[in-house]
Amino acid sequence: MSLTRKQLILKYIIEDFIQNAEPVGSKTLMNRHNMDCSSATIRSVMSELEQDGLIEKTHASSGRIPSSKGYRYYNEVIIPQESKVDVDNSVKRAFQMVLKEKSQSVEDILKKSCQILSEVTNLAAVVLGPDANSEHLVSITNVVIAPNVMTSILVTDKGFVENKTFVLNSKEELEAVDKCISIVNKRLSGTPISEMSEKIEAIKPALIENLGKVSEVVIEALVQAFISLVEERARTYGQKNLLELPEYDSKKSYQEVIEFLSDPSKLKDLLNESSEPGQVKVVQEDDTNLAVVSTEVNLGVSSSKLALVGPERMDYQKISSLLNYIANELAKYFASSKPSKGEKKKKDEK
Repeated sequence: MSLTRKQLILKYIIEDFIQNAEPVGSKTLMNRHNMDCSSATIRSVMSELEQDGLIEKTHASSGRIPSSKGYRYYNEVIIPQESKVDVDNSVKRAFQMVLKEKSQSVEDILKKSCQILSEVTNLAAVVLGPDANSEHLVSITNVVIAPNVMTSILVTDKGFVENKTFVLNSKEELEAVDKCISIVNKRLSGTPISEMSEKIEAIKPALIENLGKVSEVVIEALVQAFISLVEERARTYGQKNLLELPEYDSKKSYQEVIEFLSDPSKLKDLLNESSEPGQVKVVQEDDTNLAVVSTEVNLGVSSSKLALVGPERMDYQKISSLLNYIANELAKYFASSKPSKGEKKKKDEK
C-alpha cells in the first residue's frame, strides 16, 4: 500500500528532522525530495498536519518539527508500509565477533550487545533480565585466586551470575569461608533467588556457632549478592553518548534522562509494557522528550529485554532493524548452546 501525499510529507518532515535536528520548511521539502507539487501545496498540507497535531511550528522558524503524536503515527502507520532497513555489515561483523568468544556468561554477552547498540546509535542501551521470582540458585563455587583471596561465584538456573571476593587473613579463615559456602550450597541449592536472603539469615546462627565470626562476613556478602541478583535486573550502558545529542546539551535535560535511566522501577515498568516476544515496540515517556524502543530476546532458558533509550528524534527504522537483528542472532546462539534431547538423556544416564 502506497503512502498518500499527506503521509509522504509527514514522513519527509520526520526523517529530515531526525537527520538534521532542524525545523523543516516547504521549500526544503520540495527541493530535497524532488516533489511533484508546488511549495504552496506543501504548505497547505503542512497546515493540515499541524491541525491534526502531527507536526508543530517552532517559535524561531517557519519550519515544522514532529510532535509526539506525529512520531507515534510514523511508527504505527508509516514505518510498517516501508521496506526494512538492512543492518550495516560492519555492525554484523562486530556482533558476530562477540558471539565467537568462548566461555562467556549470559551477562557478558548481553553487556557486549548493549555496548554495540549504544556505540552504533549514540543512544543509551538497556538490558532487563528475567523476573527473579522464577529463578533458583544452582550453585555457589569458590575459586582461590591468590594465597589469601577467594571469589565465590553464584549461578542461577536462568544463567545469571554474581560474584563476591573475600580477602582473608589466614589459611584458617580461607578454609572457614570454603566450609561456609559448602554448607549454604548443600542447604539452599534450588531455592528461589527471591527467598535466598531470608533463608541465609535463618541458618546464620548455626554457621557462626560452627565456623566463627568470619562466617558472618560471608553471610553479609552473600545476602548483598542475592539482593543484587533480585534488584539489578535493569542495567544501562552508554549514557554518556546522549551528551552528543542536541536534546541533552543542557545540564538539566541530561540530568532528567539520567535520573530516568537510574530508576530501576521506572525502567522495568516501561520495558515490561513496551515489547512482546518477536516484536519491536516504541513507547514514549509522558511529558518528556524521551522514547524507548525495545524487544524481547529469547536466551534459551529465560528471556531478557533489550532497549535503546533517547529523545523522540531517533532513527526508528534503523533502531528497529538493529534490535531485530541482535535479538534473532542471540536467540539462535542460545538455542544452539542448549543440549539436544539425546545429549541431555545421555548426560542424565551417566
